[in-house]
Amino acid sequence: RLPIIERRYWLGLGALAVLLLALRLPVLLHQIPAQDEDYFAVPGWTILHEGIPRIPYLPSRDPESAFYRADEIMFTLPPAYFYWQAACYAVLGPSTGVARLASMIAGLIALPVLLCLGMRLTGSRRAAWWGMLLYALSRPFMFPCVNGRPDLMCALLGLTALLTISCWSETRRWRWIVA
Repeated sequence: RLPIIERRYWLGLGALAVLLLALRLPVLLHQIPAQDEDYFAVPGWTILHEGIPRIPYLPSRDPESAFYRADEIMFTLPPAYFYWQAACYAVLGPSTGVARLASMIAGLIALPVLLCLGMRLTGSRRAAWWGMLLYALSRPFMFPCVNGRPDLMCALLGLTALLTISCWSETRRWRWIVA
């Protein structure tokens, strides 16, 4: 069974989300693209328009490259993040800021998952809250929040997998394995 997150915790999560957005949104919207955002912000747009994750301007034919034939279809990473990104583009329009916002939203969704996982593993709501709060204010959370990369989607899926396995180990119900 998943721990119940009480109303006051949802209010705290909401306040934390507003604080994080207030602190990160200016950077998220105005920072120039860095690292490999010019690669990872594009497949969501091509999914939205063509249905295929790809980087049309990267015709790499080196079989040892991570971007081998990425102009045709991109197999560098599993495409879940790019489909998430495409959904964000469909609602807000394609831009580097929206690609970054897709990452930020995935990170914000990860916070209550982490809170539930912390409550299950420690048995303490206070310890779970502090763990989630420290994670939300940490460097490993901050930088992926302002980059259009799949890092926070990977964190969300990993934390969700840990939570469902934790629930399965207690209940042995198949629905947790399916989840």
